Amino acid sequence: MVTKVGGGHPCPKAIQKLRKQFDEDPEWYPGKGMETRKRPGPKPLFSAQKKRNVAECAMAMARRGEDVTVQAVQARAPRASCNPSTGEPFDKKLVLQVFRTLCHDGDPEDTWDLYTAYRKTAVLPALLPLRLKWAKKVLALHDDPGWFYRHVVRFDPCNTVVPKGPRACFNQKQAGRGRGQHWSSKATRHDNAKLSGSKHEAKQAAANDKRVWWFVVLARGVVRLKVMPADWEQSGAGMARFVDGLNDLLEDMLGADVAKPRVCFTDRGPGLYNSLNGEIVQAYYNALTANNFRPFAGVGGTWQPADLADFFLHETVVAWVRKWFRKHPFKAVENVEANCQAFHARLQECEDHINANYKVDALCRDAVKRLRDLQAKRGARLKH
Repeated sequence: MVTKVGGGHPCPKAIQKLRKQFDEDPEWYPGKGMETRKRPGPKPLFSAQKKRNVAECAMAMARRGEDVTVQAVQARAPRASCNPSTGEPFDKKLVLQVFRTLCHDGDPEDTWDLYTAYRKTAVLPALLPLRLKWAKKVLALHDDPGWFYRHVVRFDPCNTVVPKGPRACFNQKQAGRGRGQHWSSKATRHDNAKLSGSKHEAKQAAANDKRVWWFVVLARGVVRLKVMPADWEQSGAGMARFVDGLNDLLEDMLGADVAKPRVCFTDRGPGLYNSLNGEIVQAYYNALTANNFRPFAGVGGTWQPADLADFFLHETVVAWVRKWFRKHPFKAVENVEANCQAFHARLQECEDHINANYKVDALCRDAVKRLRDLQAKRGARLKH
């Protein structure tokens, strides 16, 4: 006997309709067709067309480089984002759902989500064609990774502020916490010990602090972190002083029997190239010539874009060093000289760790790949 759940008997017409479904569809089962049939009730106010209009407005804003927010989209597309029965904007959650399901940057399968922005800086739009042109020109000159491995030495001056006194030590420690997410209970989030420090504490030397200059040198699969004397300055004379000792440094790094690279691949920083006209600093150039080196960018370095930090292989090594020091900070004391000695020791440990555990040899063969990546991205920032 057919029974109706909830009380009462079905009428003959209902039973006849049900039997007709059995006869017409041998694979019928209870509930079949409920997924695709038109739902009863009023049509949704936030229709599919309105959602598409909101998504197109948001994607157009993103293409123009504008910040995409719910409020901004509602202001740009008021008819699509408002409830027609009340005249009020739709709930923020509904608009955010449109962002996550319908908005994309060219690939409909790769829809938007809310991510924390990378710390990499954007490239000035005017530099994009210059970076692309430079990549093409370098590849036309040398498209063999082995050439860069054999003939190129890369170096760059870096500096670290070694603190003196409890205040500077504490500020650097708090600055090292960063501004990302940290585990904490809600009640203690504003405790003094859990607040961040200024990001400039590790870069700006206060009274009695000491700035230590050191070079990262990369050649033939070997990294050297060379500490400079206390009176070294980032100038043409300072760069010449470094180049005068570069032959001995390379011999110590690579061995006496290994052919030494003679091409210096650097950025256009202070002491290397004049920021006004792009010409090489004369003292630096004289030292290169006297020690049988030559600059990759030449005497007139204007053809090499000023912003290539994401391409330079030695900048990757600098990132390794910074990351290692964040995980292995030295314990600072009241004596700044003792702190300098501790820093020198840790820098040596870092150098040994990088050469033993990182793929430095593969990094030195990566120049051509990065040039091709730069060309493929039309001069845009690389992921390195």
